[in-house]
Amino acid sequence: MASRCWGLRLNASTVWLDAKQTKTAEGATDGKDAIGVANFYAVLGAEYDIKPVEGLTATARVNHSGSQYADAANTKKLDSYTTLDLGLRYRMRLNADQNEMIWRVGVTNVDQREVLVWH
Repeated sequence: MASRCWGLRLNASTVWLDAKQTKTAEGATDGKDAIGVANFYAVLGAEYDIKPVEGLTATARVNHSGSQYADAANTKKLDSYTTLDLGLRYRMRLNADQNEMIWRVGVTNVDQREVLVWH
């Protein structure tokens, strides 16, 4: 109900992981943290409908990733990082049948801090 009155929506998610290496060559790194997998991730997002323009919404999202290892022996640890994403979305009705087109524009990692990520 609050989103109808204020035009504001919030969402959040978190993930805790305990990913370990198993069945490694001769068990050399069994039990060590998995490579490139953080133990914690969190996202907090918000959307705000800009009332003067029907269908226009501002979006923001803060993303956090915990630290993670870059090697199997767990000797090279990558720092945790947080990024901010901002955007606009415009929902355009195409006809009376409720068909619509959605236009989006956004910036990922607004402050452009260098983030080293292992995928």
